[in-house]
Amino acid sequence: LTVKDANGVERRLLDRDKALTALGDGTSGIIGGASEVGITTKKETGWGALDDALAAGKPLVVEGNISADWRKAVGSHPPGSYAGGGDGHFIAILGKDANGNYLVADPMYSGGTVAMSKDELAKFFAKQGGAPSFAQI
Repeated sequence: LTVKDANGVERRLLDRDKALTALGDGTSGIIGGASEVGITTKKETGWGALDDALAAGKPLVVEGNISADWRKAVGSHPPGSYAGGGDGHFIAILGKDANGNYLVADPMYSGGTVAMSKDELAKFFAKQGGAPSFAQI
């Protein structure tokens, strides 16, 4: 199955909704799937790389973990509620605001995009030692 992108180019449709997902590499996971449909991306780690990618205008798909601390950090940004959910999870970081806060979109949060401090966002990476791992798109 193919679909046309915004420029009218035919792209293969990626449908792996039932597969376990990870960031992966050039042949697997989110990065491999993006590559299959013609999107260039790469895996990065660390706060410096994350800030550099955002400064370059790249949206990020970030892997981490849902924890009580993460739910509390996201839920402190009303209005909205945090849905249930398991442990491993993906969020998007879309940029930074004028105050240097990260603009975070978590599909489990009904309140939309929230601006989070580095300390709040680090709760998502607690099981990874507090350092982000992400795919820049």
